[in-house]
Amino acid sequence: MFVIPEREPDKRIQRLKDEGVHLYSFSMLSTINQCLYDAWATYVAHDRGLSSAYAEMGTCLHEITEDVISGTAQTSDMPHALKEGLVNIDMLGLNFPKDFRGEDSIRTRWIADMEHFCKTFYPPKGEYDVEKLLIYRISPTRAIRGYADLIRKNADGTVSVFDLKTSSNYKQEDLLEHGRQLTIYGMALEQEGYTVKSTAWIMMKYVELRYDWYATKRSKAKTPLVKVVNRSKIYGTLREPVLAACRSAGMDEPDIDIAMMDFANTNIMSDQFPEEVRGLFSIKPYVRNYPFTKELKEEALAYIDRTADLYESLDQNQDEPWPSRTISKDCEFFCHMLCGHRNTCPHIKEYDRLNAIPDVPELSDDDLF
Repeated sequence: MFVIPEREPDKRIQRLKDEGVHLYSFSMLSTINQCLYDAWATYVAHDRGLSSAYAEMGTCLHEITEDVISGTAQTSDMPHALKEGLVNIDMLGLNFPKDFRGEDSIRTRWIADMEHFCKTFYPPKGEYDVEKLLIYRISPTRAIRGYADLIRKNADGTVSVFDLKTSSNYKQEDLLEHGRQLTIYGMALEQEGYTVKSTAWIMMKYVELRYDWYATKRSKAKTPLVKVVNRSKIYGTLREPVLAACRSAGMDEPDIDIAMMDFANTNIMSDQFPEEVRGLFSIKPYVRNYPFTKELKEEALAYIDRTADLYESLDQNQDEPWPSRTISKDCEFFCHMLCGHRNTCPHIKEYDRLNAIPDVPELSDDDLF
């Protein structure tokens, strides 16, 4: 079974606690803003609640990817780690949501995306710090801590921050909410004396495709295209241009059929395609950049203080729960699938009773995250 190793205690954390500093994490700030009842149960009543399939698998894949980058594991270990993680969540009784038909297409697609990631991942070039503890001291009485997945030491003396994500790609309207974590990591590094060049997410479910093809069915000429797609959809996206490239290269039809069949099964352009064909298609991990600006740093700092002010103003009585968020269709997925207190929260149970919500909400893959 896949086991998540415990982090070694860091003396800097203990020193802050000894000073009486209010110590926050990005996940704690998010929980406070998302649902005060969840925050009370987690951080006041000290009930961490249940995990989820997404949380467990995200941790599993973070661990093995970081181990490969740091040189303590091999790329060949990645598919096995994924399989062990899936066995683990099954043993824990943690499930992916069903689709609108009540079937397992969401789980199937997620696994297909991550299997492709594990089979094709290669360590990025450069020197990296992995899982580095960062502490941003906001004031004499407040600090925020977090572990940055990857920090690249650039040749010009600057650093770049990367966060690994197994979630779905973020919608434009949600970028600020998710981007604050990268911004806070960047500010912590600046406080340590580094110059931050860039911040970005590595979206593990996706690839960036670059190739020449017709932009629309009506287009008369090929143009350079850039597309971000799920890893499980590479073949479906590239089928027609790859077929055309094979024929232009003079491949025999039987050889084309064999190569395309393998491509369809794996979403990998193997060496069954000649180099002149493979060279026409760039398939790279999707790195989504997020700006690191003065304005976003000011916004993140205001967010931290606003959230900490709220938390510290509330009664820290373990017997007096704080109010729940307003539960609606917009947050049903989180409440039913991701909240650690989904099986015990009285507000979720009352909402389900009043609205006759089934045990598992009907979702499409687009509803995730």
